[in-house]
Amino acid sequence: MADDDWKDMGAVWQDKKSDVDISALAKNIEKKTRLMRFCFFAEAAICVFGIGWGISWMFGRGHETAQVGVGLAFFIFSVVGLYLAWWSRKDAWHAASGTPLEELKSARKRAQAGVRYAVVNLWFITPGFFLMVYTLWSVWHSSDKTPADETRVIATAAVFSIALVTTFLWALWYRKKRLREVTALDQVIREMEE
Repeated sequence: MADDDWKDMGAVWQDKKSDVDISALAKNIEKKTRLMRFCFFAEAAICVFGIGWGISWMFGRGHETAQVGVGLAFFIFSVVGLYLAWWSRKDAWHAASGTPLEELKSARKRAQAGVRYAVVNLWFITPGFFLMVYTLWSVWHSSDKTPADETRVIATAAVFSIALVTTFLWALWYRKKRLREVTALDQVIREMEE
């Protein structure tokens, strides 16, 4: 996007006595686009790891029914997670490279994608909790369990519980934050279109 377009938009804003800093908005849009891409690739890597981990449990751990079930559950959970990581960000992948108004509309799409992402995380917590319980139960009741496995099960339960609660609280906060951003961008877009 040309700097002149942003300067022109800034001049219009000054005429309207708006309190929006146009240059800060442009920088924020670029920053959020980079962050969204980074987060997607990090989540995709985690999901690919989960897919591989699930396959290893299905085919490489002695074929106990419970362990095959855990592997299948992790495989499905990771595949669905990978799809939802992409889906929650759809329509927001590319920064508009046009006028300031197009950039604002693109920023709004990213904010809406953030709301979808938070909702997906809130919904994903429930199956994540049951997957954690099922995994821990199957390892705990495994016929070839060692005392070290029991310690790992307890430690894993603690870590997963903290992660799930943290994710839940973060998703509530993030959804609220992104909804406020959508509302603010709607107002700015309406002002621009007048």
